[in-house]
Amino acid sequence: MKPKSMILILGIVIILFISGYVWVSQSQRTQSQPDTARMIPPGILPTASREDLKDIILNKPDASMREKGVIAFTGLSLEQGVADDSVTFLKNITLSDKDENVRRTALASIGLIRSEHPLPKQAEMNITIEGHIQKNANITLRVDIISKTDQKRVRIGILHLTDGITLFTPQDITTTLSANQPANVQFVLAIHNEGKYIIPVIYIIDFDAFENEKVEKRVFLTVNNTDGTYMVIE
Repeated sequence: MKPKSMILILGIVIILFISGYVWVSQSQRTQSQPDTARMIPPGILPTASREDLKDIILNKPDASMREKGVIAFTGLSLEQGVADDSVTFLKNITLSDKDENVRRTALASIGLIRSEHPLPKQAEMNITIEGHIQKNANITLRVDIISKTDQKRVRIGILHLTDGITLFTPQDITTTLSANQPANVQFVLAIHNEGKYIIPVIYIIDFDAFENEKVEKRVFLTVNNTDGTYMVIE
């Protein structure tokens, strides 16, 4: 089984487990039962706090117990709405734990937490076409980008091109950005036949090895012997 498929399956299992965890917890609170009745993995104390679970994850020699600790930690973090600190901790576990299953569970848990508590949006992208959109004429696809915070690594690229289009510049560009300082990347290309074309453009901010933000837009072009038209769709 491919690693991506295994991570996906693991994520689904965690989602189902934690969904039950949260549902039972909410149901128990509705019935005025004590918090110690929380549903948690076998072997984890009912009164375990996030700090207790961190200690289990970091220090228990039994890998299966550490994995259960990750699941319980993720569920409690979601229940309490604690995202950034939890994600930072899980990233460290993904990098440092010696057991593959623990690392995969931590990685899937990062995605689960971010699905509920996403990072603030940083990226904006606008696309314009410069030049006459006509058969065999060079045109410039200008991509204007900005980020709300400093970024050490951003990528801008054309995802793919259909036959009949020649690109004269690199298809992918990697650069840095300063906060709120606009920048632009230009792709020069020529379309050799009349017709309708779609050019997908993507802008990615890599926050680290685990998290990024993506903005994707598609440029629809109508090419004629004379001036054609274009439209940008998000």
